[in-house]
Amino acid sequence: MIFLYFIDIYVIEFQKRGLPHAHILLTLANEDKPTCSEDIDSFICVELPDEDDDPLAYETVTKHMIHGPCGVINPYLSCMDGSLYTKHYPEPFIDDTTIEENGFVRYRRRNDGRMVVINGKHVDNRWVVPYNRDLCVKYDAHINVERCAQKKVIKYLHKYMHKGADRATFVVEGTGQPHGEGGTHRYQEVDEIKQYLDGRYVSASDAIWRIFEFEITHRYPSVEMLQYHLPGQHSIVFKEDDDLDDVLNMARQRVSMLIAWFQVNVEDPEG
Repeated sequence: MIFLYFIDIYVIEFQKRGLPHAHILLTLANEDKPTCSEDIDSFICVELPDEDDDPLAYETVTKHMIHGPCGVINPYLSCMDGSLYTKHYPEPFIDDTTIEENGFVRYRRRNDGRMVVINGKHVDNRWVVPYNRDLCVKYDAHINVERCAQKKVIKYLHKYMHKGADRATFVVEGTGQPHGEGGTHRYQEVDEIKQYLDGRYVSASDAIWRIFEFEITHRYPSVEMLQYHLPGQHSIVFKEDDDLDDVLNMARQRVSMLIAWFQVNVEDPEG
């Protein structure tokens, strides 16, 4: 299935562990926007593929699109707060996709009996992250695909643009140098107060990304701020020695960017 879109935004996020990943927002053309449960089910899935019918998708989904089981390999990388999962997994079983009033989607997760063993634990459809089968198989990677219908998603992406670099707090302590007869060690404090420093943490992937000058953020089409004004009160720039009649004629004929933008929206159906 081919979708047309006219706006796309993405931002690259770096973390202290793992590879960099992109948060991408695509705005589809009106004729391609998913408006019902059937449209959503046609390109977003949260169920384990059938191993016999689609072995490639089964291998990819079970490798990349399973959330958890958390803390089995490393308890410090768990998303659990006590006995509760902070990421809402496992999700409940649901027979049909539903769109809630706030725009969030509850994807179809049927209790079809399919399971896979991950790190010694049996995992079913309740642990599957929303994905698109073709994208997941094509790139053999974790690609979380969601249907977003809220304006807050723009704020979500800009949070990553402006959050700043990762920080690391570390301590500098002096231990002195070994000296004395017989290899004895005498340790001396370089500073009586431990020096706690706050520095920028640059991972290897972050460094390589910037060395090769890859884009960190992208938006298409570009956004330009319009200076708003009341009718007939737009700004006019002129020199002090310009003829007054010429300045007045220029003010009458000049169309500001704001007025031109309004005209485009009236005359152009795609405005």
